[in-house]
Amino acid sequence: MTFDGPGQGRPLIKQDLFMRPDWEHVVTPVVDCARSRSEVDPDQIALIGWSFGGYLAPRAASGEHRLAACIADPG
Repeated sequence: MTFDGPGQGRPLIKQDLFMRPDWEHVVTPVVDCARSRSEVDPDQIALIGWSFGGYLAPRAASGEHRLAACIADPG
């Protein structure tokens, strides 16, 4: 599953969703969605962030304890 959060990519350009100061709350509904899918092992969900996402992913992982791993690639 891939997604662009507020302030990134399509949400910024198409929906005028700007960066939010509490970005760590963005990942929780994404994890909820992933865990609702039958093909996803809920104990094996990882989050990876590229570029600026390399900063945002660890920040989000600090508040989302259902993640098995977090990979930061800040470029």
